[in-house]
This record gives sequence, C-alpha cells and structure tokens, in this order.
Amino acid sequence: MSQITEFAPAIITVSGATKLEKQLSVVNYASPSTRMALANATGKMGIAARNGIANGGLNGIAKQSSMGNYKPAAEYFAARLGQGFVISSRSTFESLADQMEARIMQAKSAKNGGYVTDKKTGGQKPSATHALALELKAIAVELVSVTADFATQGRTAITA
Repeated sequence: MSQITEFAPAIITVSGATKLEKQLSVVNYASPSTRMALANATGKMGIAARNGIANGGLNGIAKQSSMGNYKPAAEYFAARLGQGFVISSRSTFESLADQMEARIMQAKSAKNGGYVTDKKTGGQKPSATHALALELKAIAVELVSVTADFATQGRTAITA
C-alpha cells in the first residue's frame, strides 16, 4: 500500500507595494511553525515573526489561565521582572493590572520621578523600570481580558 499523501496546492497571496510590505503580509498570516522558522530572520520581517510568536504565546497563557492554570502567567511575569512572582487564585490573577500599577507608582517615587532625559531629543522619557512596569500593566490588562473571553467561550460551549 502506498504511503503517498496528496495535499491541496498551497497558495499564498501577498499584498503591498514594496518587497518588505509583501513579506510582512505573508508573515502576519503565517502558521505558527512558519513564524518560528522566520524568527531568526533579521530586520522588520524577523521582528514581525517574533511578535507573532509572542502574541501566540500570550494567547496560550490566557487559555491556560481560563482553565485555572496560572503557572504560565506567573512564569511570564517572573521572567520579565527577574524576581519571584505568585498568582495564588483567580482574584490575584484578575488584580495583575493593580499589581503592575503599584510598580509604576514605585518607579515614579524614585528620586528621578521615574523619568530620564532622552539623549537625542533632550525630552523626558520613562526610565527602564518605569517603562517595563507600563508595558507589563498593558499586558496584564490584555491578558485578563482575553482570559475572560476564553472562559466565557468555554461556558457557552458547555451550556449550548
């Protein structure tokens, strides 16, 4: 018996005027395995591939959190912060944004007020600690929101 499998032709459409726009149009809709393979690429295409992988990872963390497994979320925040992190319950998970807000306030209470002078423009920009706390707060808000969506979808599927 033959072990040959037939697949439909793979047709990839691209859009954009420049070569870069065409490449990015493919990366934005590529499969996870393709994005992983492109993650090592340099330039904007590599950045787009890595962002796609990161977004997929955050969706995976949200899906696990919707089922009560908070370990991936705690690992993510611990790795980004470089310190231990505990998520003990659903309420702790849902208060992640508040925890990050406390870190923002802590960064702002530093002697520089949480801002440093930009060498190029001379203007004020958030310090590294402040910028990280701002980024993690935005991620926490999105993570809790997506987790709630996953949890709602799960309940809907069970009751329907």
